Amino acid sequence: MNILELKSQFDSCLEELTVVFKDKGSDYFYTEKEIHSYFYHICHSTSFFEIDNTFLIHTEYPTPFKCRQTKEAPYIKKELDCVKCLRAHLDLVLINPNFVHWVEQSKKNKEIIYGLGGIRFSDYMPRFRGDYLEFCQEYNEAILLRAIEFKFFRHSYDGIKYSRRSILQDIEKLRLLREYRVSGAQISFAEKALSIVFIGNRFGRLYHAIKDDKELRFPICRLVYFGN
Repeated sequence: MNILELKSQFDSCLEELTVVFKDKGSDYFYTEKEIHSYFYHICHSTSFFEIDNTFLIHTEYPTPFKCRQTKEAPYIKKELDCVKCLRAHLDLVLINPNFVHWVEQSKKNKEIIYGLGGIRFSDYMPRFRGDYLEFCQEYNEAILLRAIEFKFFRHSYDGIKYSRRSILQDIEKLRLLREYRVSGAQISFAEKALSIVFIGNRFGRLYHAIKDDKELRFPICRLVYFGN
């Protein structure tokens, strides 16, 4: 499979989602989950993301580290494996097909493709990190080609303060993901991470309040506003 073409196709699907949001209007979608689902539908409408009966795009993909929410910016912090807190999840990811192929050819447990499942974190992670390092050293590629976080603000109920906070939290989660390494690995866990924030026409003041906000670390955060 052509990796460059695969990534280009994925980015084109994201652009199609942006066009639909702007063409249909922000009331076409009622919830953030509907935006997730619509994008998943766009990707599923082509067989481009399927390899060996494995679909390369998955939602609610677990992070390879534990983290907890904090009261101070950036409102999320990575924790040690032993700490009693949960892992975060990514809204949607594009898995490297070379990783899928490597797992199958190496006869590894397929759990390392789709995440933890019902296994305890402390039992799963040592084996996962060993396999992750082995793949990176052999292929010099990331396991995830894309990691996406979606936000949708249709109304102004949450206000600017808490909306901005949730965006910053997503950005920090993606930054932690991009910086994640196991000992000896030179390649990031995710090649590219992006926070896409959809803002409806009823909440234009949020867009104008944050569009020049340097803490939002553009271009990792992309604003899609119905009014612009």
